[in-house]
Amino acid sequence: MDVQASIDGLINVLKERPLMVLNGDTSYYSYKIYIEGFLFGLSSAYNINLILNITLWFRRRIKIEMDVFWTDYIPIYYKDETEDELKRILLQTLSNYFEENPEWERPKEDK
Repeated sequence: MDVQASIDGLINVLKERPLMVLNGDTSYYSYKIYIEGFLFGLSSAYNINLILNITLWFRRRIKIEMDVFWTDYIPIYYKDETEDELKRILLQTLSNYFEENPEWERPKEDK
């Protein structure tokens, strides 16, 4: 299984069957922590700072400066949304990043 399939699989599991991976707590915070852990693992495996890369991409996308990770900023930016909607936005944002950046694992100088 390739990495993109694993990422898509993670997003699908969190959308369809979150209790398979979140151990009973399906709050936004649990989604955030799980996704950050997954991304830190990918960052370590590929020797990149994926959380920072997604944060910079998200900042450009919403055209705003922020001093926190993208996962922390979603509840701030979308402050009027329900927790379920925030989780949907979180997963959609993650999915969008990987769709728009298919060569995410390559160092910038190689692009």
